[in-house]
Amino acid sequence: MYALNQKIALGRLSGYSSIWDLYADGIHMNNVGSFLLGSTFFATMYKQDPRGITVPSQYGSIPNAIRDTILQTVYEVVFNHPYSGTSLLDIVAPTGISISPKSNTLSFLQSFVLTATIAPSNASNKNVSWTSNNIAIAQVDTKGKVTGVGEGVATLTGTTNIGGFTDFAVVTVSGLANFTSVTGVLSAWDYPSNVQQRTVVGVSFLAGVSSLVGNRLSEIGSGLSVSSFDAFTGSNQNARDLLTAVSGNDYFSFKLSPEPSKLLNVNQLSFRPSSQNRNRELH
Repeated sequence: MYALNQKIALGRLSGYSSIWDLYADGIHMNNVGSFLLGSTFFATMYKQDPRGITVPSQYGSIPNAIRDTILQTVYEVVFNHPYSGTSLLDIVAPTGISISPKSNTLSFLQSFVLTATIAPSNASNKNVSWTSNNIAIAQVDTKGKVTGVGEGVATLTGTTNIGGFTDFAVVTVSGLANFTSVTGVLSAWDYPSNVQQRTVVGVSFLAGVSSLVGNRLSEIGSGLSVSSFDAFTGSNQNARDLLTAVSGNDYFSFKLSPEPSKLLNVNQLSFRPSSQNRNRELH
């Protein structure tokens, strides 16, 4: 805590003015403070270098720059303080990385997981960062899961967070030869007069897409009253922000389902909300 507070005083923890910013109420830690304590416990008890670890989901969202400063501080204190019970002698640094499989072939939207083996086997920090040289062809997440998103060849790189050792794998993505781009309409309605609303029945013009109910793709949340019109029509909307709309089921939604043996890739959705008596917020 003291070491991090020193860095805060020097402006090295962006957005924080004192160590008290890591507390929720003056006694209990907030998510960032809890992450500081948890990573300190991890480094001390397991004698492992914490730098480069990912933030567990229970700590919520913590910016990478904040995470890295905290973990660097934990590393400096735990492995250099005489009373921590551990030292730099306990750290076994990585000396290399090997990725498998070295190559793979995927169909469009298929996935597989890369495995990284760190040498030596008792390295204190085995964390790896993953990148793709062409995310329009293959994308890789923080766990090494690779997904083919476009036809072609991409190189995937695994890099040890400590030492910067790298290894590579090549993935070939195929299966887009028969892929076609389709523009369509989910539902529509019109206003033929000022006194009576007549709606056009919601019809799917999207090739290869199954409708949700009958020939409609739209649903409304249970918080809305259903009018006697078809398509995207409802009444008695009370929500004025996204959180209230979701919690009260006060929303419109729709679902697109590809027909058997077909793939669906939605690139863009356009909406035009309208109301006679209230501004609508689109999310």
